[in-house]
Amino acid sequence: MHFVFAEQREDWLELATQAQLDVCAVVETWLDEEGQRILEYEVKDSQYQWFGKVEQKLVGRRGVGMLVRKSLNPRIAKKSVSADLLWIMVGEQEDPLYLAVVYLVPNTSAENAEKNCKLLDELQADMILWYGKVVVMGDWNSRIGTLPNVVLEGEDDEVRIVEERSSVDKTVSNQGIRVMRVLNAAGVVVTNGMRGNTAQFTSFQAGGSSVIDLICISHQLLQNWVGTDTWKGVETVASDHQMVVAKLTRKQERAKVEAVKNCEEGCNVRVWRTRDRGDLSYWDQLRSVSNEMMGMWSDEAEQQIKQAVDQEQNVAEWIWRHWLSAHNEAAERGVGSRIRKQQIKKPRIRHKDAQVKELARLKNKLRKALAKSEGEVRSVVWTTTRRPNLTCGSECDR
Repeated sequence: MHFVFAEQREDWLELATQAQLDVCAVVETWLDEEGQRILEYEVKDSQYQWFGKVEQKLVGRRGVGMLVRKSLNPRIAKKSVSADLLWIMVGEQEDPLYLAVVYLVPNTSAENAEKNCKLLDELQADMILWYGKVVVMGDWNSRIGTLPNVVLEGEDDEVRIVEERSSVDKTVSNQGIRVMRVLNAAGVVVTNGMRGNTAQFTSFQAGGSSVIDLICISHQLLQNWVGTDTWKGVETVASDHQMVVAKLTRKQERAKVEAVKNCEEGCNVRVWRTRDRGDLSYWDQLRSVSNEMMGMWSDEAEQQIKQAVDQEQNVAEWIWRHWLSAHNEAAERGVGSRIRKQQIKKPRIRHKDAQVKELARLKNKLRKALAKSEGEVRSVVWTTTRRPNLTCGSECDR
């Protein structure tokens, strides 16, 4: 996504905010150092922090960056050698998560192929260093078709885990094969099209559509992975790619997330009554009940632990389940619950420049039509998509 115009950056930040994204990785920003400073200033009063990377020789052509929620405590993980690789770490220092944004250039020359090889070598070394705690996002310009994820685990790699994938894109390129090998060798899997889902087209070009925008995570994080989707209908001013979104959650929240995910708009969900309307005495009953319930739970847990020690049993699961039960009972008795209709918010995009918006919408529509056209129809569509036919006057000459 190109950040040349302020309207594009504004719409993108609004989309991230309304969709409640925690992390948003961007490639081909086309920003120079001054543009980076401007973007950092534009987001400084928001709930996000911008991390960008500029290579002077590539200004106006490339650039990668990441927008991260400030509450995640984001910071630079390392200074990468490759111009199109950026690592950010989030979370506590003792147990961080490492996030990367990657851009592989189209493999159209020996020089580009060499750059991609160096980037993949550096990426693999980083993923192995932070084994099991990695999320990698980006435009890979590599077609992997329906290649499965194959990960080896165990002390001697004696356990072979295969995660099948489904995709509307059946083409496999040589660079795609190498990308899969590099990721899987570091214990990282491609989530697009996994576990019952089908990877949808993410890029619409004159030469055809493809699945090249991928989100990859460490295999150990699959227990926290809810799903990966392509957001259809979300068009941005300067992008012929569709946004790919993956959702990860903490283990203890997974059941709640699954319930919301499977709940259609308008269904009922039970929530706690937490509005005190300024009356601090509202919480007195909860405090009283909590002291009573947790006191009883503490005594029971102490007895259970002693018994487990004598019998050499693992009591962790019992403690968790009974603590959660006591916690929920205390909340029910202390403040009660109510039924609320679940409303699913859809992201909305605001465009100040209606002319630019219409041209971008037309351009993306024609590109998608071109990917599906053949023969004479394809020739007509190709003529219509040519750049001279998409001019917007002096306002775009900025």
